[in-house]
Amino acid sequence: MGSTSQQNLTEWARRCFADDRYATQATGAVVDSAGASGRQGSARCRLALQPHHRNARGAVMGGVYYTLADFAAAIAMNAGEAATGELHWVSLESSVHFLAQPRGDTLEASARCLHHGTTTCLYEVCVSEQQRLLARVEVRGIRTP
Repeated sequence: MGSTSQQNLTEWARRCFADDRYATQATGAVVDSAGASGRQGSARCRLALQPHHRNARGAVMGGVYYTLADFAAAIAMNAGEAATGELHWVSLESSVHFLAQPRGDTLEASARCLHHGTTTCLYEVCVSEQQRLLARVEVRGIRTP
């Protein structure tokens, strides 16, 4: 989808991933932008923290970081093939490094491609708060039929 603008890719991602109900409805993840250069995609998402995102100690649950990162990775992995109208790429495995707790009430996730082959890919997702890195997630994806 090289000739399609980032705005069109962002609109595609919002439409296509609205059906990802766990990320969008239960968790509250929002697509800020999507882009692609050939097969290599990128995505930015955010999430407004709510009381239900916190554990018994009041800290943000690790699953919140992971859900936001996995959501951004899924969008980025599929953005390069958005013209097909199908979602072929899914997460195969992930590695999460929790680094800090947020001080505010909004998380941001930025996914970028490290490698995108014909059957597997590797994306790095940084979950941050105003340029402060909170978690780093590597997601290896696989192309499904």
